[in-house]
Amino acid sequence: MKRDGAKVRDITYVGANGPVPAYLVVPVGRGPYATILRGHWMMDGSPYMNRKEFLAEAILPAKSGVVSLLIDSPMVRPGYKPQDEPLDMRDDVVDLRRGLDLLSSREDVDRRRIAYVGTASTPRLEPSWREWIRGPRPLC
Repeated sequence: MKRDGAKVRDITYVGANGPVPAYLVVPVGRGPYATILRGHWMMDGSPYMNRKEFLAEAILPAKSGVVSLLIDSPMVRPGYKPQDEPLDMRDDVVDLRRGLDLLSSREDVDRRRIAYVGTASTPRLEPSWREWIRGPRPLC
């Protein structure tokens, strides 16, 4: 679907424990584009405890040439069964890193210009993020 000059695609890709629902917001044009991988917050009871949290914020920069990938965290997907926090975090990291792989495989994405925008879990994801950028590519 098109929204305010951007293409919003409802996609899935392979995650740690099954499909990862995501929105891929793409500018109209050819690229290569800067990219933002977006993680949402986990506040109980929030209507935005999912990939919709940053959708409006992703559409605006698309007009200027920025691709965004907004995923649903494993903890908000149907059928989720709570695990110990390290296991939940591992699944989240694997899903985000596979999202990075998806983004970096696209011809319209400039791999040198990928950013992460997230909330409370961001500091715990930082070591994995730095490793992904430096390479060699870790296996997930």
